[in-house]
Amino acid sequence: MVPLKKGNDKLRYQREVRGWSQAVVAMKIGTATEVISRWETGGRTPGRFYQTKLCELFEQTAEELGFVAPIEGEKTAVVVEDLPNDAKTNYISVNHLSTAISQGIIEAVKDMGGLDMESTRREALKTIAALSSGAFYTYQTTTDIEVLERLSKALKRNPSGLDQQVLESLEAVVKKKRLQFASSEGQEWKDILQDAYGTLSLITQHLERSQPPKTYARLCNLASETSYLIGNIFYNEGRYEITDRYYAEALEAAKEAKNDALSSVIFTGRGLVSIYIGEPLKGLPFLEQAKILAARTSSHDMLRTWICAVHSEIHARSHNYTSFLQEIENAKTFLARNNGGIAPLSFEDAIIHAHISESKLFGFEGIGYIQFNKSVEAQKALTTQLNRIKETPNASRLKDQSVTLVDLGLAYTQQAEIKAACDCIGQALDCIQVTGLTSSFQRVVKIKQELKPWERMPQVKSLNEQMAHTLTTLQGGYA
Repeated sequence: MVPLKKGNDKLRYQREVRGWSQAVVAMKIGTATEVISRWETGGRTPGRFYQTKLCELFEQTAEELGFVAPIEGEKTAVVVEDLPNDAKTNYISVNHLSTAISQGIIEAVKDMGGLDMESTRREALKTIAALSSGAFYTYQTTTDIEVLERLSKALKRNPSGLDQQVLESLEAVVKKKRLQFASSEGQEWKDILQDAYGTLSLITQHLERSQPPKTYARLCNLASETSYLIGNIFYNEGRYEITDRYYAEALEAAKEAKNDALSSVIFTGRGLVSIYIGEPLKGLPFLEQAKILAARTSSHDMLRTWICAVHSEIHARSHNYTSFLQEIENAKTFLARNNGGIAPLSFEDAIIHAHISESKLFGFEGIGYIQFNKSVEAQKALTTQLNRIKETPNASRLKDQSVTLVDLGLAYTQQAEIKAACDCIGQALDCIQVTGLTSSFQRVVKIKQELKPWERMPQVKSLNEQMAHTLTTLQGGYA
């Protein structure tokens, strides 16, 4: 007889006593909702990596959370078909999308089917309208699940090409979500993320069906843009592993769409991720490929500016001073020229500031100089960036300020100007409490180590208290 699996009541209790759903815990540690469910029901045991994350999250020991002994190398398999309907709706399987794209088989399109196709179109447009309004996707909303199930059944009854109006509506939704993300400070990210999940689910359903070549390419393009957007949100939350997973799938979709400009953006994004997982040299091939694709497609100069800027930081983190300076100069050349050209959605005029601008280029220069302990040059560049940000009336100003203030605090620390450093970092923490930008808070935590020689100074003690308060605010934002 097969023994019954024993659930982890201790883990479930720590979650429930805080009033958190499984989806909230999953978001906090960078995994999927059904994985949390399996851990609690005894279907799986978390590996050491996630045991550590859960212990830190709940402030409990491994024994207190029911982990008898850490298990190394445990890999949690996700089988979407085994999930209940609500879990299927709340979880977007990256592998599921990858499979749909990798098939790449274009079959002959069947006849539309008259009135049945019109019914399908109306249902699809109804769902897309909900996505556009932001009302489609919230945690475990039964009505929304029913809408998605009805749409899925309607599509299965009509295995044919996608209606043009539905496709155009999907494109409008994806563009709207990108614009919302570019103009938000962080408070709206959870809602944007959930809507993006819903959009990606819908796009994936269409990709699993046969489509004409042009429609298939447009759907792949939308899948890529949406996956990249989801990755951007996780990047800002400092969840770099899951960011790279979404970037990788976005890249596959962009390749299927034969969109070289979009591929160059995603290659650059993956290079940026390599910096923050502590392996900048792994990002060099990504940036080289991004440059080749951008040049081949005559991409917009602002895109090429961003590629060079990220390339400069990778060289700085790899301690290559000459290459760092060269890439900064290349970026300045493209920025000054600013020729138009092919640009993906994330580099359209109303959105481009989220990736690169004149002020952001000063930021890349400043953080690069810090890597070489050239704190005076770094301070000058970052101060210029901060002044430009304050002069720019864009909605993401606080987010940009928090990043710049943290880097400026590090430059002052290198000069042993501790009062000035603490003042900058304190201002950054004020911004972070408003924006919820976890990645900026992670940078503050790293600077705290640099301030250890001055830990008895009143300013440093006060900063530690402010950090503790900010951490509480950030944790409360996910409850």
